[in-house]
Amino acid sequence: MIISSLILKCLVGFEEQIRGPLANIKGLSIETVLEGQLILVLESPSVESVLQIMDEQILKLQGVIGVYPVYIHYETA
Repeated sequence: MIISSLILKCLVGFEEQIRGPLANIKGLSIETVLEGQLILVLESPSVESVLQIMDEQILKLQGVIGVYPVYIHYETA
């Protein structure tokens, strides 16, 4: 299991519009919403899946400028 913390940078005013689609991403939680950024936690099975979710789902949302990993933790069961 991979646990990642991500900072999502967005255009100011898009924070609420981005929340809806993010809520549909499995394993993703929105921890904090600030002006122009959201703090996210993502649980996924592999580092590759973290990158795939970032590239194919998060970065394609309207208003998103970038998404940046703060930490990636590998947890064994």
